[in-house]
Parts: sequence; structure tokens; C-alpha cells
Amino acid sequence: MKRKAEAEGQRWLAQAQADRKGAQLLLDGGSYHLACFIAQQVAEKALKAFLYAQGEEFVIGHSVEVLCRWAAEFDADFEVLR
Repeated sequence: MKRKAEAEGQRWLAQAQADRKGAQLLLDGGSYHLACFIAQQVAEKALKAFLYAQGEEFVIGHSVEVLCRWAAEFDADFEVLR
């Protein structure tokens, strides 16, 4: 059974929020390279959350720039972020 778009978006957003907390812990602990890596993961998951919430069924890829461009198709404000 397919999850509803909003529920799938919320699931991805919850993952992004949990990862953001982990990134903050890494940053506070001085693990800057790991904090940067996790920050990229946070951005990717948050963008995927938005795209799934818009009804997209298959959101693949890891490029924040590409995901921002895709998200801009639904909301032009993402173009500014890109």
C-alpha cells in the first residue's frame, strides 16, 4: 500500500530533524568534517521530504543542488536557495 504523500514527507522530515540534532552534537564536539557530512544529509532529506509531500513517488539522487532545482518546480523560493 502506498503511503499518502504528506505522511511520506513527514517521515523524511523527521529523519532530517533527527540528523540535524546529531550534526549539532558533532559540531559541538569539534568533529567538523562529520558535521558537514551530516549537514548535507539533513539538506538532502529535507528536500526529499518536500518533494514527497508534493506527491512525487520516486525521489532519488543525493545532489542538494539538483533536488533544489526539482523542488523549485513546486515553489520558486527553492531556486533562491539553489
